Order: sequence, then structure tokens, then C-alpha cells
Amino acid sequence: MTRVAEKRYSFTEAEVTRARGQFGQRGDPLSDLYRQKANYTLDKPRLAEARVQVMLENPAGEFDAEGRPKYPITAKIWEVIQLAAKNYQPIRLKDWQASQQGGFLRGAGEVSSDPEDPKGKK
Repeated sequence: MTRVAEKRYSFTEAEVTRARGQFGQRGDPLSDLYRQKANYTLDKPRLAEARVQVMLENPAGEFDAEGRPKYPITAKIWEVIQLAAKNYQPIRLKDWQASQQGGFLRGAGEVSSDPEDPKGKK
């Protein structure tokens, strides 16, 4: 959160941990903490971007001693990586086109292999 505040305001790990621990008990504790200290609304897309930067700078810090993800976002990204590792890459165009017609991603970007209908609306 210090990165989002462009280092004008400093947030300690203890403050953020305390706020995260209150999640689900009342409102949005991270936004409340940010508003209290910075007197601004928390820009959540910038917070997500800063969080990913931290993950990329220190990937080992995302896992505990047993190798389990420490944070929910790390666990979700790890799940996506595991699923992607099982996803074969078609070597023929017709196989790729068939895989794109599966409909799994309909509504999440509208994938289509039809150049006349890139949004898959037909």
C-alpha cells in the first residue's frame, strides 16, 4: 500500500496484516486504513499492480516453508499455472480452432477462431 501511496505515506506490515485479518467482519478494512492514513480512496487496480510487482520481485516470499502459497492471490495464480501445465498446445490449425470453439471462456473475453466474428457473437 506504500507503493500505491507513492511512498508519501508508509504502511507497516502489522497495520496491513491487522486490516487483512478484519476482512469479512466489516466493510473494506484495507480501504479504510488507506483512507485514514492517506486521506484518499484506495485505487484497487493500482494496489493489484503493486501486489504483482512484489510477487515478481520476490517469488520465493509468496510461499511458506512447506511450499504452500501464503496469500489467496498466490494460491489462485498457482492453481492457474497448474491447470495451464496440463493444457496441451495443438500443433495443427484445425485442432487449435476446435479448442477455441469449446466455449469455456465465453463471457470472459469472448474467444472465437472466426476472423469474421472475433467476439464469438454468431
